[in-house]
Amino acid sequence: MSPRNRKTNWQRILVAGSLCLFVAFSAGCGKKKEQKKPSDDIASTATSRPAPRRPVEPAPAPVSLTMDDLRFEMRLDKRVIVDPDRKVDNREQAEAALRFAEAFVKGDNEALAGMLAEQDRKVLQDLVNDGQWQAYTAGISNVAILSLDSVGNGFTMHLGINGSSLLDEAWSAESDGKGGYIFSAMTDVTDWTGEKNMQDLIAYYQNGGTDVGAAGNAADPEALRKAVQDAMKKMLKQEGGDDNGDKSETETPEYPTFNPAHRIRKRFYPGG
Repeated sequence: MSPRNRKTNWQRILVAGSLCLFVAFSAGCGKKKEQKKPSDDIASTATSRPAPRRPVEPAPAPVSLTMDDLRFEMRLDKRVIVDPDRKVDNREQAEAALRFAEAFVKGDNEALAGMLAEQDRKVLQDLVNDGQWQAYTAGISNVAILSLDSVGNGFTMHLGINGSSLLDEAWSAESDGKGGYIFSAMTDVTDWTGEKNMQDLIAYYQNGGTDVGAAGNAADPEALRKAVQDAMKKMLKQEGGDDNGDKSETETPEYPTFNPAHRIRKRFYPGG
């Protein structure tokens, strides 16, 4: 190709390119710039705002738990008796007291040993070894938690044991720091055999340690006695027992009267 023809070709290319640029520029300039509508800005602002929070509804008030509710929840032996209207103030303590009572009524020395202080555990082992524990617990028809009071790092309780005799035993419990409690026998042990039945004993503690019907008692002692008896009858019917709660007089075989807590008291409190 001659230099002249080559020059002519480049000129043609340059002219064609200029025309393309002109057309493109003209087309771009011909477009009108779209303007945002005020409503678009409002819509975008509205979507960027967080939705208003719904008011937090207050949690429902906790339902008061009774000792009887807890006994049922723990699926304990039905021979463990509690005041059906007594409220649970400390769940850990109430559970420990209920398990302790169940160990007695079932004659479960292994479960009981795990809850006893060292000195009382040794005494229990002696009772098991000589057969007195088995003989004593075989005659138990029911066990009642008569009182439960928080004291310091633990609590004290009175346990009513209805067997060949009706015993009122006092125990103290101290926290083991792991959610459990260690029990020790106290010196207070009363044998109510022939003086009270279990109904009377529960009413006695419900009434602040005063015999129902005594002078200076509650406003309506007979109503209190009837309420306790009705609760006991209902519970004993569920357990398949008789209505008066005196199973020890009709069904309990004759065993020598024996009280583990009394034995513990004599061993560790010689002057008691």
